[in-house]
Amino acid sequence: MVGDTNLKQEIPRFFKGAKQGLDVWRRAEVVLDRHLARKFNFFHSIAFFGSIPLKREDRMSYVFAYLLNPDETHGQRDLFLGKFLEDVNVDWLSGSSWSLASIGLEVLTTQIENWSRRIDIEIAFQIDDGPAAIAIENKPWAGDQHLQLSDYAHHLESMYEGRFILIYLTPKGEDPSEYSITREEREQLENEGKLANASIRKWAGDNGWLKRAEGEVKAERVRWFVSDFRKALLESLPAQQK
Repeated sequence: MVGDTNLKQEIPRFFKGAKQGLDVWRRAEVVLDRHLARKFNFFHSIAFFGSIPLKREDRMSYVFAYLLNPDETHGQRDLFLGKFLEDVNVDWLSGSSWSLASIGLEVLTTQIENWSRRIDIEIAFQIDDGPAAIAIENKPWAGDQHLQLSDYAHHLESMYEGRFILIYLTPKGEDPSEYSITREEREQLENEGKLANASIRKWAGDNGWLKRAEGEVKAERVRWFVSDFRKALLESLPAQQK
């Protein structure tokens, strides 16, 4: 009975002490966040990948293109492009001198009858044999469109005479559907090194090109920008795909 009485007295004291400790921690958090803003993420602050569904893929593509462009205001020159190319197996860049020609967003497929399709990102190069390109179809959330990748491949084949690779970027590196490209055409392009899958989770993960570049960024403002972008990418993925 004495033990039960002591326990009944100790329980309220325990919770009172815990509440006081929690209150102290919450007040400390307020002070810390004024100086460190530990939960701040630029991309969350503008609902970059948040509840606004309009053109979220376009926003993601814009940041990728911004980082990959050596002439942009991040000031890191070809750091991001170099790390990106380490992860892309492109035969026509190996053993060839090359220069970056342009980086475009929503590039029209002018070389085919369905000229109004738009490639999310196109990185154009000039190499010894002529013009070449890396094209990225960014599919973080949306489904495939009818013959979409097939049309992109035909446009790129005509535009660059076979010197291209089309990257199909999805949360986990999934294969495109046969609604977008037939299995036979997909396998042929893959065997020719003209089509490859890529994973947002891998690009933004600990061993991805974004993380590797982040570690070598000289400007602290840009380093935090890249860190926030990586975190926002990973947090934007459906729970089962993180």
